[in-house]
Parts: sequence; structure tokens; C-alpha cells
Amino acid sequence: MPKYKEIKKILPEMWYLIMPSAELKKAKTQRLVLNEKGIVLGRNNQGVAFALKDVCPHRAVPLSQGSYDGEQIECCYHGWCFNSEGQCTKIPALGPDTELDSTSIQVLSYPVIERYGAIWLYYHESHKAENPDMSSLPELPLADDQSLRLVSHHELQCDMDNAVIGLIDPSHVPSVHGSWLWRSKHQLKKKEKEYSAYRRGFIMKKHERKFGGVLSKILSKPSSTEISFQLPGIRVEEIKYGNKKMLIVLALYPVNHELTILRQYSFTDLALIKAFYPALKIYGTRFLEEDVEVVRKQSLGLAENPKTMLVGDADLLAIWYYNLKEEHLRANETNTEFENPIEDSKLVWWT
Repeated sequence: MPKYKEIKKILPEMWYLIMPSAELKKAKTQRLVLNEKGIVLGRNNQGVAFALKDVCPHRAVPLSQGSYDGEQIECCYHGWCFNSEGQCTKIPALGPDTELDSTSIQVLSYPVIERYGAIWLYYHESHKAENPDMSSLPELPLADDQSLRLVSHHELQCDMDNAVIGLIDPSHVPSVHGSWLWRSKHQLKKKEKEYSAYRRGFIMKKHERKFGGVLSKILSKPSSTEISFQLPGIRVEEIKYGNKKMLIVLALYPVNHELTILRQYSFTDLALIKAFYPALKIYGTRFLEEDVEVVRKQSLGLAENPKTMLVGDADLLAIWYYNLKEEHLRANETNTEFENPIEDSKLVWWT
């Protein structure tokens, strides 16, 4: 098996898919935690989203506990105010005659962009990332006017690495998802898939798609599928059906070393799929809830900090993930371009 390092580090200088744009309302704020760091997200009166460290520099009260009028966040403790760039604009206790320039006080800001109808946050560990690395932004096979739709939200009781490995693992399906909706685990079939490097990740090359269960009744024409993975934790399955398509996007971000958020998004321009969307949403949610449950069971073993194994072609994707992480960190530390370490490969496993 190829060599790799298990680097237990959340990737900095990287774009994380956080939430659908529709969840963040004008003149409202939301708190989230990413890599044990509290972050307050907001949208100003002009509709522009922003993100700041969710800690007032005065007495450490979370800014998300204060008020926001679409222009200024006011801390609930002493009324200090901050704009969407994180600059302090007002310290009431000092009065109007103070000589202190409050704008010299700065809360850490995180670059935010909105793309594909979703909010992407650039996580970094410096004081301010004025020029975020746009090359690390994952690409999706969508046009600028096409938006993702949130299907489901899940909490995985594990760290980011184990969440990603579970996300890209191709051989667990019969054991975890075996049901009347899926093929039995006792009917394993040989799989041979070709992979190649793709941006900061890898891609399973396009191949014929055969639907099972309910979908086989809905979609009867020939179709193809292509599955990609990109750092930090984005899995995209693109299913082509004639000149139409369906996209299933699974996106992860780490809360801490014991909790990772998984959100499932979708896009389709297939009228038939849109008509069956409520039923397919239930199916897709149930499918991932089975993954959530097996991760809950896995967490009992991970609590003992065991040494785990990666064996055979089916686990090679996990090794690639660690190699990609190592290269991303190397490129950042040396301020050089990322060089994808993945080579064209044909992998074989049974599932």
C-alpha cells in the first residue's frame, strides 16, 4: 500500500461549504463553531454576507449574543460596536471626547463568498486573510445561475478525518445500507473504477449508472455518473440523464475533534425528479441517517484511540485523502503551488 501520514490537523487556508444562502437573512446573525472557533455570520442591509470571530475583544462575550441592525453588531455587555469588517466603531463608556481611535481595534474576520446558492467560508489562522486562495475553492458542475437545495443536516460523532473517510468509502454500502431499498450484503459484486486527479482531490471517471430500488422505476433510460471528491470535504455525484442531470453534494465541516457537520445538497433540472422530490428527500435523508448511526457506533471504539488499518483498493481513497492533506499543508507552508499527488488508477473491490 502507498505510504501516507495521518495528519490530525484541520486544513487552514481552505473554503468550507457552510449553509444555503437562504438561511442567512438580512440584518440577522447566526453563530457556528468551526474547528472549536466560534464564528458569527451575518448579512448586512445591502445583502452582503460576512463572518467574524464570535468574541468581543473587550470581555470575550460572543458578539452573536448582542444585537445587529444590518450595519453594526453591538455587544450585549458594554455596547461596543463593530462593522462587518470587524472594526470597532464605538465604545460608549469612553464618551465623545476620547482620543482613542476605536477603529484600531479589530475582530478577526473570515472571507465569505456566495456561490451556487450557498455560503462558503474561508477558514484561516492568521489575523486577517485579505487575499484568500481562490484556487482552493471547490468547483461544482453548475452554472452561475444554478443553486443547490438543502436536503438534510446531520451530526457525525467523529473528527473530520473519519467523517471524510466515511464519506468517500466505496465498500460499506451493502453492510450499512442493506434494506429493501438496496441490494443485500450477501450479493457482492466486483467493482472496477478508473480514477484520476481532479483539482484538490480526485474523480471517479464517468461510467454507466444503474439505479436500484425506487429510482429504477422512475428513471429507465440509460444514464451515467461521475463522482468527485475535493478538499476539505466535498463529495459530488453528478448523474447525467440525456441532456439533464441530477447533482448530489455532501459537504463536511468540523465543529471539534468529536463532532463534524454533514449537509446534503441537491440540484436537478429533471422535471420528473422535481416531481418526486419530497419522496426522494425522505429516501436521501434516511440513507445518510444510516451512516450517522454507524459512525455513532464507531465513536465508541475511536474513544479508545486505537490504531486503525487501511487495506486494499477500497481504502486507497482514504490514503489519497491523507496525501492530499499533506500536499495542501506543504503548499501553504512553503507558499508554492499545490501539486496534486494522485495518479491515474484503476481500482478493484467487491461491494
